[in-house]
Amino acid sequence: MKAKLDVHLKNAKQNKLTTWTANGMCENCHYMCYPEKFEIHLFEDIYDRFCNCEITNCISKLEMMKREIAREKHAIIRRERTLIYELKRIGVRMEKVKEKEEKLKSVSFVAKMKLAFENVKENDRYKSIRTQAGRALKQIGFFKNYNVKERKNANYRADQ
Repeated sequence: MKAKLDVHLKNAKQNKLTTWTANGMCENCHYMCYPEKFEIHLFEDIYDRFCNCEITNCISKLEMMKREIAREKHAIIRRERTLIYELKRIGVRMEKVKEKEEKLKSVSFVAKMKLAFENVKENDRYKSIRTQAGRALKQIGFFKNYNVKERKNANYRADQ
């Protein structure tokens, strides 16, 4: 019996109120009150927002603790929902990045095809195929600098 009481007393002592979230409304004057602890900003009450009754009539400590736990629980649930939403958005972004990566592979494929089109343009038997290869080479010309490591610097100044 004593052991059970000790366990419950230990658990009860661990529950503490935080002053900034644990305040109720005084039923006498309908202002916020926190009668448990002396706080200078509540005592001075510059903006007339807190209860100044000699005996306050507000919710009990137990109700304040329950309300604080419920508020914390809702905050955790809200945070969990936002993280799940963010994970879904990250999944969509990852799919887009993978799609871009696949498209980027096609640029290197096009650059490799340049030699084949040059050979077809010069050595093919039919003129229509040679002209098609020439048009394809003009389209591939846009990608010719994609694999070059050394490029001219557009921001170079000779006077430095």
